[in-house]
Amino acid sequence: MQLTSYESKEILSQEFAAKIRAILSEAIALRNQAFLAVSGGQTPLQLFKILSKIELAWHLVTVTLVDERIVDVNSPESNEYWVKRYLLQGKASRANFISLHAQNINETVAALPPFDVLILGMGEDGHTASLFPCCAELTKALADEEDKAIMFTNPLSASHARITMTKKRLLSSLHIFLHIIGEKKKEVLQKAFTVNNPNLMPVCAFLSQPELQILYAPQ
Repeated sequence: MQLTSYESKEILSQEFAAKIRAILSEAIALRNQAFLAVSGGQTPLQLFKILSKIELAWHLVTVTLVDERIVDVNSPESNEYWVKRYLLQGKASRANFISLHAQNINETVAALPPFDVLILGMGEDGHTASLFPCCAELTKALADEEDKAIMFTNPLSASHARITMTKKRLLSSLHIFLHIIGEKKKEVLQKAFTVNNPNLMPVCAFLSQPELQILYAPQ
């Protein structure tokens, strides 16, 4: 695990976008395709805007989400809504997008190669993706032997049921980033390291991974 702190979220977003571009470009050079899995919420929107403007063979990039709310995709409550309005614009509009609302989504995601870049976020309760500490499906979604790539979760603390990738599918990614902004999130991260229990704070399941890169900036 590596933690990198930046002076501002603007600098973080610029440097993170450059990292992502380099990784995806290398994947395209090697395999003529690249795969990017992103999170929703407000944290990555600035990053998405920067990515949408970078030079890249976007038509060879497949983008998807790590989780989604079960709402209409035209609702601002939908993660897909924001990805389409901030990331899949400009140059990045040529990317291929896989909606988690698609039919047979478990089979589709299970058949994908490992993601070249996985971007996770973290909530103030220690959830990541839609792996919430208050959902009955958590144990199964975190299980190393779980064969499903996609599960439905019903977090008690959230207003909508969710679709999420399982821990096993997420951890198959080649480059894993945890993107956090603000002092409050830093405090949550510090608590997660202390708690070290994925059942209480699901993000803990990822903090022990040696390949994890945590990128942090104050608000």
